[in-house]
Amino acid sequence: MELGPILRSLFHNRTRFVLISLEVALTLAIAVNCVNLILDLRQEMNQPSGMDEENILVLTVRPHGEAFLDEDYAEAVRESDLKLVQQQPGVRAAILTQAIPLSGGGSATGRRVLDSEIDSVTAPYFHVTQSALATFGVELVAGRNFTEQDYRDDPQRLNVIVSQALADNLFPDGDALGKQISDRRKQEINTIIGITGHMINAWPTSSVPDSVMLMPVAHDRRDYYYFMVRAQPEELDRLYFSIEDALLEANPDRLVEVQTLSEVRAENFRLSGAVIRLLSGVIALLMLVTAIGIVGLTSFSVTQRIRHIGVRRALGATRGTILRYFLTENWIITSIGILFGVGLSYLLNYGLMTYANGVKLDWTLIAGGAAFLWAVGQLAALTPALRGTQVAPVVATRSV
Repeated sequence: MELGPILRSLFHNRTRFVLISLEVALTLAIAVNCVNLILDLRQEMNQPSGMDEENILVLTVRPHGEAFLDEDYAEAVRESDLKLVQQQPGVRAAILTQAIPLSGGGSATGRRVLDSEIDSVTAPYFHVTQSALATFGVELVAGRNFTEQDYRDDPQRLNVIVSQALADNLFPDGDALGKQISDRRKQEINTIIGITGHMINAWPTSSVPDSVMLMPVAHDRRDYYYFMVRAQPEELDRLYFSIEDALLEANPDRLVEVQTLSEVRAENFRLSGAVIRLLSGVIALLMLVTAIGIVGLTSFSVTQRIRHIGVRRALGATRGTILRYFLTENWIITSIGILFGVGLSYLLNYGLMTYANGVKLDWTLIAGGAAFLWAVGQLAALTPALRGTQVAPVVATRSV
């Protein structure tokens, strides 16, 4: 089919065709950037934690009795609770800690190589009792685990276990084991006695999600404390309910909340899930509006050219020829919109990266978005174009 008649028609009716092309361009730019954000959020939500996440229970204990105002009493109850939890059937290991991985709330400090002038790196940390590695289910790749002696050392000179990522940040040459690190003022000096494999800290969406420092410090808060309990897989469901009853039976003057670590992750990413649903809705709405616009434009073009179609049919044009005409016209309009949409996509992505901490747009998303819009455009134009093929040749003689 010659493109001349189509291009002349587009030029004479350029206003409405330009509007549809702009709609296609905006749809492509917004849709691919929304998909880019969705993929980034999903990657954060689904990143492996490095822990035996499915078999870990998190217990939040909030005492409310007046007796807990006495620190000695509160400490004795915490120690008794820990022993009680560890002795429950089906428990592989359990610890007391001040923060929970993947929760979105925790503690962090700065550490740098002792006596160096480099800037401190962020070191999210967990205060843990013994059996932390067994409870988390993380692998010790170098060094040793904590011993009872580590808990008796000077609080300002603690031995620590760090994740591989934190060790690499502090010692890029890979010689972290046995080295000393400190805060900026050298008030706290730590010796690295062990290095774990991959492990996510309390902030999985941070710039250093896999930097972790484990410190052998007993929990000292009276208003709340956390237990992390690693269960035998077949005992998890039973422990989910029985362990709360056991704690309350031992001391009813507190509130106990039980969650799996997977539930903690899901709760932390609840907002991200809502954002994903919102962005998905925006994409679907944009595609629907664009499709409706193309349907309307093609329907108008068919209606406006009834006599023209009748003349062409009278001169021997087949229904396939008429169909190709309108589909080709729509393809050109969509292609022009996609061409502008590519540039607009990168422009919008630059703005998101500069002002909204967005991620770089992958060209494959634009290619996929363009192909999808071409398909949507052709499918949207198909029904009104088929209606145009039903015009009979006799229509051309009605106005003669």
